[in-house]
Amino acid sequence: MGEPYNTYTVQQDLVFANAGTYKIPVSYSALNIDACNNTETDTIVVVVKPGPTANYTIGGSTCPNDVVLLNNASAPGSFNITRYLWNFPDATTQNTANATKTFPTIGTYNVRFQIFADNGCVGDTTKVVNIGSPLTATISGIGKACADSVFTFTSSIPTSTTNPPTWYWDFGDGNTTTITTTNTVTHTYTASATTRTVHHAVSFTAGCGTDTTQFTVPLIHPNPTASFNIKKDTLCAGNPLQFTSSLTGISLWDWNLGNGISNQPPPFLHTYALAGNYNIVLSVKDINGCGSLPANDALTIHPLPVVDAGPDKFIARGTSVLLNASVTPPASYTYLWTPATTLNVNTILQLLATPDVHTTYYLLLNNPTTLCAGKDSVTVKVMTIVYIPNAFTPNGDGKHEVWRIPALEQYPNAIVTIFNRYGEKLFETKDYFNNPWNGTYKGKMQPTGAYTYVIHLNNALKEIITGTVNSIH
Repeated sequence: MGEPYNTYTVQQDLVFANAGTYKIPVSYSALNIDACNNTETDTIVVVVKPGPTANYTIGGSTCPNDVVLLNNASAPGSFNITRYLWNFPDATTQNTANATKTFPTIGTYNVRFQIFADNGCVGDTTKVVNIGSPLTATISGIGKACADSVFTFTSSIPTSTTNPPTWYWDFGDGNTTTITTTNTVTHTYTASATTRTVHHAVSFTAGCGTDTTQFTVPLIHPNPTASFNIKKDTLCAGNPLQFTSSLTGISLWDWNLGNGISNQPPPFLHTYALAGNYNIVLSVKDINGCGSLPANDALTIHPLPVVDAGPDKFIARGTSVLLNASVTPPASYTYLWTPATTLNVNTILQLLATPDVHTTYYLLLNNPTTLCAGKDSVTVKVMTIVYIPNAFTPNGDGKHEVWRIPALEQYPNAIVTIFNRYGEKLFETKDYFNNPWNGTYKGKMQPTGAYTYVIHLNNALKEIITGTVNSIH
């Protein structure tokens, strides 16, 4: 016969918290055990292997009724994971590697996550999901309420390195942006509008974000368009030009006139003293403070012609004289001399004059291309019979101290020579009208008496006048 044996069952489930080798002492009894008390002792050796490590991260918004992201972050090691199980406090479960869940109210929620290997080993972890109240974000905005002006918006949620925020902006004109580096953003509204509503929210790497907040940008005014006109009928140096504009509601005029700046509102006159090319630029601001782009216009200022009608002329009655005028710069000018009655022609630059009396002739010329004009005048004096006074009184009483011959004004080339009764030359000059004889010779007053004079008129007739003059004192 064979050896008898017994089979025993341990009526207890054993759970081991950690991997390792466990020795479990046991005792068992039977009537056929050859012992005094029919009992034997033994040791059961249990080897517990390390199982897979369950883990997950919590992401998304942790605000009430927002979707919380529960992402599997387990370390399965060498185990083949075949099943996942999520257990939520509301008794619902999910069996996916990653789960999403909404929690209705503020509070703490224990979420259990288990992973199951094909050999029966299980990874198990429980974490607390904190559902908090959303933060309140506010917006401050600064900027000029004008199209093309830059607005700066600042969120009340500051930057953070421990729980970095993400700022979401909707500017109300179809443009949005997401920023992760700063709570300040700039935006330009390119068109005018009644109002613009800015929407803003902030989320965090972890935790509850903010509700969406709003900021209203008031009326966006259109920018004015700068424009002006210049009356360009006389683009000549020294001639004033009229500047005008049809703009209304302008608070600031900023002119660069090409030869200076001005804030003068139009209409006004401006003069360019020098010929040349000038670029005119105007920028304006309206009563809302909105500015314009610059408006431009170019001017070419032409030089005025320099006219010289020539020196004054002296002629004998019944003779003619050439009026030899000149002009610079040369161009195809039109000419007009007035009065024309004693001229042989009055529409050319140089012509003949035959006046009977002293006459001043005026020359007006015009450049038909630039419309720049110039003018000058010349006087033709008609010489008449020369009257020679026969006495003067150089006695110091202030009357008739010099021998004046007014008629010699008509003969600027005349030479006057004076002799004493011995034929000695006492005085001679070619400019007698401005330098008359005062009765002296070499600084000494000559005695009372008659003195001989010879006057060469040096006119066209080469006339010579002689006679005597009495010096009385």
